[in-house]
Amino acid sequence: LMVGRNLIAIEGHNQSKESSDYYMGPSIEKHWPNIGRRPPRDVDAVFISDKAKWEYLAGRLPPVDWTTGEGWETDRMPFGYGYKGVRTELKKMQGRYQQLYLRAPFEFKNTDEKLGIGLLATWDDAFIAYINGIEVLRVGVESGKGDHAHGFYRVFSPTRRFFPLDSLQAALRVGKNTLAIEGHNRSLDSSDFLIDAMLVRVLPIAKQHPLPKEFVEVIPRHAEWHYHADKEEPPE
Repeated sequence: LMVGRNLIAIEGHNQSKESSDYYMGPSIEKHWPNIGRRPPRDVDAVFISDKAKWEYLAGRLPPVDWTTGEGWETDRMPFGYGYKGVRTELKKMQGRYQQLYLRAPFEFKNTDEKLGIGLLATWDDAFIAYINGIEVLRVGVESGKGDHAHGFYRVFSPTRRFFPLDSLQAALRVGKNTLAIEGHNRSLDSSDFLIDAMLVRVLPIAKQHPLPKEFVEVIPRHAEWHYHADKEEPPE
């Protein structure tokens, strides 16, 4: 890949000369790592607001069942250091520990709609989210969890992004639920850390403005292509 004009070349093949069909309609798209979507304009319900109190554990490893427990000290989002606007400053995190464990309860009624529920989050560097102990979202962490998490990649957002929680159907239950988040810093000497989250539900797609695509077209889907369809080798 070069700065400026580039050229892509594709060699298409058919399985046999007698084949009844052939098709090729390529396009090039840039696929970003999972950084969610822009915050939706139409929030239908708020399950955990930006004023909620979160239980948190900093500087120590939690018990195995921490995602559904209770009894830690509480404070408000955002948690972190090195950022303006942090409500709960983790003054001792830099150089001492890389994980922060958080959890907050919320109620789900049998009349509530599951579709459209998602996390509004701001983060730096990575996090994993659970509902009732079941993982529902992973951002910036390839594998593992807790102090065994690894494969961090540089994906962060100092402004809120929306993550649809499509896999929460099996985790959510009527009555009390717990959203738990483990935040990760890529290194002990990192200059900053941030986690801020809300749990909301958005209106169905048909009732709200279309969300921006997660893909950015580099070559349009209907672009004109130069092609060579002869038996001979194509010219340069």
